Amino acid sequence: MRQIFGNEVVKPKKYNGFVGRYIDNIAIVKLGDGKKLKKYPLACLDWDNAITDAVLEENSLVLKIGVWPPGLNPAMKLLEALYVDHDVCEYFLKSKNVRAFLTYDKHCIKLKDTSMTPIVGSGLFALSDDRWYLIGITSEITSGDSGIYVTYTKLRSHMNWISNSAYLDL
Repeated sequence: MRQIFGNEVVKPKKYNGFVGRYIDNIAIVKLGDGKKLKKYPLACLDWDNAITDAVLEENSLVLKIGVWPPGLNPAMKLLEALYVDHDVCEYFLKSKNVRAFLTYDKHCIKLKDTSMTPIVGSGLFALSDDRWYLIGITSEITSGDSGIYVTYTKLRSHMNWISNSAYLDL
């Protein structure tokens, strides 16, 4: 792993997480020198915004989140996740005093398998029409008696910013 310098990270100008404002906590890390991420298969972005909350709520799509199990040089694994109704998510997070993380650009999933926990920055993927789409980035993880809830930043809330900030060379 290499060190990432501040000029290689692009984040929205509105982000101010240092004072407890968790809206727009998303960033793009620019890899220089023609480096590409070839170790893992790439996921698509849902530029058409077809994967909506309503589609996810139907539970008709397979949702998976990337986790890295403990150990030396572990391989990434994908755990199945369940879409959580906004009110259920809000109630659970409020009970854990982390309600502030649930902003207009966030939502929750619940992990079926609680043996491994994702880390902040892990991707949330949805399978649609035989393609995997990156639909979210893990923002916060909260454990409780009823399982592990993951708050994620919805990429569809930031598609304009992503398209204006990133040059994607695949």
